[in-house]
Amino acid sequence: MQPSVNPIREGRGIRHGDVQGSVGPNDSRDLLNRAIQLRHMLKTVVCDHSIETPVRKWKTSGIALHDPARIVSRNGLVVQPNHDDLREVRRGEASSTRSQVQDLGAAPQVAQDLVQRIRIIANIPYNAVVEKSSRFAAGLRWISPPLLALVLYWGGLTAWFQKDDFVWLNLRNLLVAGKSIGWLLFEPLAQGTIRTLSERIFFTSFYELFGLNPLPYRLAAFATFAISLLLLQSVMVKLTGSRAAGYWAAILWTVNAALATPLSWTAVYYELMCAFFFLLDVWLLLRYIETDDNRYYAAQFVTFFLGFGVLELNVVYPAIALIIVLCRARHVAWKFVWMFPISGLYMILHFAVSPLPAAGPYKLYWDWHMLPTLITYVNWSFGTGWLSLVHLNSYALRIALALPLALGLLGFLLWKIRDRQWIVLLFPAWFLIVLAPLLPLREHMSYEYLTVPLIGFAMWAGWAIVSGWASRLWVKAATVLLVAIYICVSIPVGHALTAIFHDRSMRLRDTFYAVEALHQNHPDAMVIFKSVNTEMFNDLIYHHAFALIGIKEVYVVPEDERNIDLHSAAPFAKDLFISPAVERRALGQGRAVVYDLHDGVRDVTADYKASLLARTDDTLPSRVDLGDDLYADQLGPTWYGNEGGYRWMPKRASVTLPGLGRTLVVKGFCPAAAVKDGPVTLQVILNGEMLQTAVVRKPESAFEFSFELPPGLAEKRLLIELELDRTFHAPPDPRELGLAFTSFEIKK
Repeated sequence: MQPSVNPIREGRGIRHGDVQGSVGPNDSRDLLNRAIQLRHMLKTVVCDHSIETPVRKWKTSGIALHDPARIVSRNGLVVQPNHDDLREVRRGEASSTRSQVQDLGAAPQVAQDLVQRIRIIANIPYNAVVEKSSRFAAGLRWISPPLLALVLYWGGLTAWFQKDDFVWLNLRNLLVAGKSIGWLLFEPLAQGTIRTLSERIFFTSFYELFGLNPLPYRLAAFATFAISLLLLQSVMVKLTGSRAAGYWAAILWTVNAALATPLSWTAVYYELMCAFFFLLDVWLLLRYIETDDNRYYAAQFVTFFLGFGVLELNVVYPAIALIIVLCRARHVAWKFVWMFPISGLYMILHFAVSPLPAAGPYKLYWDWHMLPTLITYVNWSFGTGWLSLVHLNSYALRIALALPLALGLLGFLLWKIRDRQWIVLLFPAWFLIVLAPLLPLREHMSYEYLTVPLIGFAMWAGWAIVSGWASRLWVKAATVLLVAIYICVSIPVGHALTAIFHDRSMRLRDTFYAVEALHQNHPDAMVIFKSVNTEMFNDLIYHHAFALIGIKEVYVVPEDERNIDLHSAAPFAKDLFISPAVERRALGQGRAVVYDLHDGVRDVTADYKASLLARTDDTLPSRVDLGDDLYADQLGPTWYGNEGGYRWMPKRASVTLPGLGRTLVVKGFCPAAAVKDGPVTLQVILNGEMLQTAVVRKPESAFEFSFELPPGLAEKRLLIELELDRTFHAPPDPRELGLAFTSFEIKK
């Protein structure tokens, strides 16, 4: 029977649960055309203007509001897709599920239009019942999460540089020194990573434009995060149909304390950029499903490919994309399978040029320890794992706060699964899939690693909040309580973490510029620091920060080593502690200055030099750098002059080293002309006795040889003589050239 009242034919606006905005056409065909144009919806529900039914009551009519199997009108018009992307229309009870089109009475044109537009209608996004809201409310919803981030992490916006920042800032200096663009962009650095976009290009270009002004770097980080928040809200609307869920997902992601690290420390900007690319990929994927427009499909390919230059975690995106298409558009799943072999190929190439470490904090452990690592990250996700930052160390308190949050999310998950709303599985899957490659790193767990996995957590919890608020009173109360727990834990922890990064960076900044001001009086001198603590060593000196102001040689007095925690530093960190012999020689020759870092920066060169030279010590340095004239008196007379990092030897040369050690390590470089007529043999003679020989074969490459010294050496000094089996000439240079050497060292 034809409905007695047709609000559409009467030109009435569509109300609660309808397509956003008013519709003024005169028939059902116009309404449908308008719905087709509004592609941003995941589901279209047309209801009688007189019915203002709350969302939760729609289920009483037999229709699940977010059921992707139907597009419903309260006037009896049901558009039902199947997995072949067909849409069938039936007039009758809304709860009917039969796949056929029956007589529509007074609306035959609507049925004909639907049949003709099957493919187009198939792309109307599911599950998007768009709530009506004012422009002001909509604008506030979009802008408030970024503003909240600005308030919560203001200290991060005003922070200076620290730690790894200095490594990446020095890249431009390496480029100026002769490194190629190819090396800069693609050479594995920092644990073998190749992050071309998020580290190499970002730091090099910003340093070229802004130097050591930290504000542009921090603004870039906050801007990237703000755009990611907008994408997150849009993605949530497309996935769940709820703007409120999108808003809460953005809020929950923002307040999570794990965001304090990337929003305060420039070196981990790659986490924010990776989150942006993941969300952009998903947004493009959903737009393609909605519109069937291949431009979105191609754009997603481009962003997916670019993501490999941001962070290695990009390899897991295909798994997330596959889950989405299986829940939303199975008929196009085959179009996304190709991403898996691309990720696999990337991994093969990456491991080929940068093998996995066999030891150290970045070694991967594929064992049962991955489970406790996962539990730790889950605890950190709630913020409860970092309560010690706010002086709450009770383990029982952490459990009491984290357990209700976990149970609430699990309960919501089971509820949605029971209602066959399978898209809910995407959210825990996102968290686990993105986190999975990090679980074997049990010796290097970092809070910032949660930045991208937390997107899944935030979407999960955001939808749970909206669903809980639309439920019974006790569920509302429980939802409010859980949200209060999460926010009251996350914000103080995040604030404390932000303050740590900000305050530390300010101390590093003050020391850095104080040293720069003092060093203007000794621009070419070696710098030796004393009274160095762990923070100054690990966050400033260890990362070669002072190379940015032209100080090439920086050391720490040997007696400070016992006061510095080096457990997380690389082995070369010990080379930054100057040996007493080198220290004595550098100060004696007026080649070095000493700065005391206790309570500011003071030049104590005169007092320290007088105290040091008063002690009798004729020990030789155990390492001789041939590019440094400081060690010239340990070299024999036949060596050619210093050529900026190395010296040439003729057929024979010698060097004097201390006798305390077991191994002689020789490093140098072999030019192509040296081995043009075959390999060159290097003979080492120790105090007149022959040691091993070494053969140099590879042209235009560095070499390193280790020679075992005879046991029981009692000599205080060792005369090391080197002899080559042949030399060469390089006209117009008249010299007799053998090999170029960079260093000799006696190791214990």
